[in-house]
Amino acid sequence: MSRHRDEHLDLCAAHMLGTLSEAERRELESHLATRCEPCEAELRALTAGAAVLAMSVPQHRAPAGARARVLAAIEPGGTSSTQESGSNVIPLPRRAWRGGTIGTLLAAAAAVIVAAVVGVTTWRRADELSRELVAARERATELQRNLDEERAWASVLTAPSSRTVTLAPTPEGAATLSAELHYDPTSDRAVLVAQGFAAPSARDYELWAITAAGPTSLGVVHADAKGRALVRLDRIARDGAVAAFAVSLEASGGSPDHHKPAGPVVMLGKLAG
Repeated sequence: MSRHRDEHLDLCAAHMLGTLSEAERRELESHLATRCEPCEAELRALTAGAAVLAMSVPQHRAPAGARARVLAAIEPGGTSSTQESGSNVIPLPRRAWRGGTIGTLLAAAAAVIVAAVVGVTTWRRADELSRELVAARERATELQRNLDEERAWASVLTAPSSRTVTLAPTPEGAATLSAELHYDPTSDRAVLVAQGFAAPSARDYELWAITAAGPTSLGVVHADAKGRALVRLDRIARDGAVAAFAVSLEASGGSPDHHKPAGPVVMLGKLAG
């Protein structure tokens, strides 16, 4: 007869984790055959703990393959993949034990643990996919906003009310200056296409809208290294209907007075009609 020792409780815990050596497995199997009450109580507690762990995670349907393997494991007379040669799982004797057998109870506990692992894995993947879907929708929304904005600016060039103003150099402007402004009074937007706008050192070209109230600055024109610029402008007619557009050559940063050029006007173009 194998007398109960505290080490047997450790073996019960190791058995539930599947970490018993072959010698430990034989020792525990022999000891359990004596119907040791402390060890049987420990196994019941460990099994209940596994069930609580399984129920504490979000419930998801297990894959069909996993379900079939679990059913095979707990079917009377069935063979579980955990009982293959070299496994640490103890094939305990089938004997009556308070409404079932130890083997059946352990197989059920294994099934619960498998379901818990599958459930956690599925939940994590579903949560990851959910976050990816939200991010993809946000990117799609941003792309749609950008597309709508580009279409709105493109309509400035094609709208029935759109007008094209060619700005010509004045006697004070360089002959290399070239600019064309497309203005749509309906949307009050304009697109400036300019060339030769490489300003001298410490100077900037500034665009103006001329209305009945006088000039209003539309901002400094920043060109690339080759003097080319593409500028989008909105709220053109903030001080009344526009009659013409002009460009002045200002000190760096533009005129200090947004209603009066400080430097010479180098380009001018009237709004026809």
